[in-house]
Parts: sequence; structure tokens; C-alpha cells
Amino acid sequence: MPATPARRYLLGAVAVPLTVGVLGLVGALGPWSPLALDRANARYTAGDVVGAEVAYAALAEGWSTPSTRAEAATRAGLLALARNDPREAAERLRRAVDLHPDADRRSAVRVQLAGVYRDQLVDPVRAAEEYERAALDADGAATLVEAAACWERAGRLGQAVDAWMRAVNAPGDDAARAEAEAGLMRAERAMGAVVDAGP
Repeated sequence: MPATPARRYLLGAVAVPLTVGVLGLVGALGPWSPLALDRANARYTAGDVVGAEVAYAALAEGWSTPSTRAEAATRAGLLALARNDPREAAERLRRAVDLHPDADRRSAVRVQLAGVYRDQLVDPVRAAEEYERAALDADGAATLVEAAACWERAGRLGQAVDAWMRAVNAPGDDAARAEAEAGLMRAERAMGAVVDAGP
């Protein structure tokens, strides 16, 4: 039976909202949805920590926006750290750093990654490198102070002095700058002692 103009008009009037509704539903449920993190969050709040970690990790490698994927990778990394797997945590936090488009947030994730290297993996060199990179994304004396302390712990006094000097001149709170000045004097004394000792 051929479609009459009235029937075509009615089908057109129904098809447009139906198409918009289907596309909206697909958008809300798809991996690129801003609600994608909510599903993993719901698992976490329900007590399914393992399921939440798996969901975050899958979302980090999915088709979502870079910021959503970066946030998912960060949360997966923190959950790996909570279950005492610092290597997995570091890998996921590195992934988050690679994905994050926002410099301030990327710097914050780098600081978390540096803390994993410093405290759990006991790798002060990699910790210092991450603190230095974090300072490039978001200037601040406190981050450079952490970098310098890690260089000092690694026995790399030249790099520690350089970081302390940049920390003294970096924006940040007075306490961080005071700590940088004290660290700079300490590192310079240590370097002087090495020179005085001679061969």
C-alpha cells in the first residue's frame, strides 16, 4: 500500500525524535560517554574493588576522550597501588600522564607517579625525573624541592644543587623556598667536602 503524504509526514515526525533518542542512548552507554567513569565508580562504591580496577583499566584503553581515559588510568593505578602492586601502579600512572591533555592535572599525576618511584619502588632517580617533569607542567617550588631531595638521596649532588636553585627562584609558598635554601646550602657543603677530600 503506497504511503500517503500524511503517513510520510507522520513517519518523519516520529523518526526524528526516535533517531535522536537512539543516538543519545548510544552516546550515554558507549565507551566515549562522560558517564563511562560512573559505571566503574559504582563498582568501587559497591565494594567490588577488583571489578572497579578492571573497569578503569579497560576504560583507559578504550575509545573515550583522552581526559576520561587518563582519569580512568589514574584510578586504576591508585587501586593497583592499594593492592600493593607498585609496578602495575607506575605503569598505569605513566599511561595517565601520556593521555592527560590538562597540564595541571598531568603534573598532579606525575607527582603521584614520582611518589610511587620514591616510596614503593625505591628508585630516587626516576622519582626525581618525574618531579622535574611535573615542575615543567605546573611551576612550583614544592615539586622542585621533592626533585632535589630525590637527586640528593641518589647521590647526584650536581643535579640536586640545580634543582634546589630553581626551587629557590620558583613560585610557591615561603616554606618550600626556605626548604630549598636549606637544601642548597647542605648540598653545596657536601660538594665542598668532596672537593676538599681530593683524590
